[in-house]
Amino acid sequence: MLVASMSNLSSSKLVNLRLWQLSSTFTGTSAHLLISERLMAILALCFCLVWTSKAEAAIDARPIRDPQTNSQFISIMQAMDETLLNNPRVASSRSQLGITRALMAQATIYPNGGLEIDNGFHAENTFRFGAFLPIEPPWKMALRIIAAKKQLTQADLVMQQQLWLLRGEVRRAYTEFVIAEESGQTLKDITELTRALATVVEKRVETGDVPKLDLFKAQLALAQAEVDSEAGDRRIVQAREQLNVVMGRPFDSPTAAPPLGAFKISVVKNELLPDLSQPLAPLKDYVDMALANRLEFKVIAQAINVNKTGLKLAYANILPNSQISAGRSIVTNGSGQPNTVGVYMTGQFPLPVLNVNQGEIKRISAIIRQFRFEQEAQKNMISGQVDIAYRKLINARETMRNYQNRILAASENVTHLAQLSYQNGQSDITAALTAQQSNIQIRNQYLNNVMAYELAYTELEQAVGKVLQ
Repeated sequence: MLVASMSNLSSSKLVNLRLWQLSSTFTGTSAHLLISERLMAILALCFCLVWTSKAEAAIDARPIRDPQTNSQFISIMQAMDETLLNNPRVASSRSQLGITRALMAQATIYPNGGLEIDNGFHAENTFRFGAFLPIEPPWKMALRIIAAKKQLTQADLVMQQQLWLLRGEVRRAYTEFVIAEESGQTLKDITELTRALATVVEKRVETGDVPKLDLFKAQLALAQAEVDSEAGDRRIVQAREQLNVVMGRPFDSPTAAPPLGAFKISVVKNELLPDLSQPLAPLKDYVDMALANRLEFKVIAQAINVNKTGLKLAYANILPNSQISAGRSIVTNGSGQPNTVGVYMTGQFPLPVLNVNQGEIKRISAIIRQFRFEQEAQKNMISGQVDIAYRKLINARETMRNYQNRILAASENVTHLAQLSYQNGQSDITAALTAQQSNIQIRNQYLNNVMAYELAYTELEQAVGKVLQ
């Protein structure tokens, strides 16, 4: 990113310089130029302007890569898209829709008919052979199909809820990876500064300017910095592996994230750092968004709709299914008389006298009542979750503002001045090392605050149930 920016800046300066030269030439000789020469100069200016825009666009379009691993930087949106494509948990969530779709096929099932045989030759001198067919009112199947469709909608909402939770996991894993890389780079920078300070101390010890104890202190600080840097590298490896797992990549994939730019004097908004000049919306707005978008609330509302349809089906099932039978009947008359052959037809029409499906109706009514209480409970829980995440985000933003406006630059200046003071012999090694250790602590605290901000932002986004801009 830095190389691309420098190239972009250099190209802009060169082109601007060339445009300025052409303009100066045109102005200085305008009195002596003919109209055709003026037109040629104007065309040259236009050509340079077009070339500048194309050159800068080409520079901006170049892929940004990690100079160490030569792997292309991945943005947080790319990580989310890759997770949706490759993570096996996404396929597992989607497969649940296939299970629910089977309810649609089950809803269209009609009761089976069958054959009927009545052999009463010896006792009743009759034999009947025919078929029976259950009769189900058409509204029962219609209600089952409606209930199956609503259950499919509920399963889709549950799948969306699982994918939404996975999205929050991707954000947390990506943030941990970016902060780990930024922290690791900070530890490397501190190690190099400590090594440079140790070199200065060694030269001053050789000249007899400072006691050898200063060299021991500098070497101890350098060893500690190297140990911390190695721990930072291991943290990067762990965070990269976790992000690769979430995205469905192999453990050892060379994943790289763009630099955070957290320690620049003027920090602009990127994927993780906020634009602190833009205020947050009031808490009530986030609560209203949460009540309108939280999938948990939608799942409960859809469950109520499913059970309402189930209640209608339970009332419809109060009327039992009827059954009709028809076939051939043979009656033996005896004493050498010919048999009587005819057609028979019977019907069974149960009456809802004792069983009026009262148990199922009460059960579904109780479920609907329980879901309504759960709905109110979810409103209370959602409001509390939004409030906690909102306050965490405000605290992290204000702390970040203080670090950016007051603490980071002051810490860098104190460390630099302390090292210069030691190099000039105006202070001892202890003051320089103390200032450097304080700088390390402040930078680590700031990175922890960035991590806290991003976690609070993810928590608020999860609590609201909507992507926040």
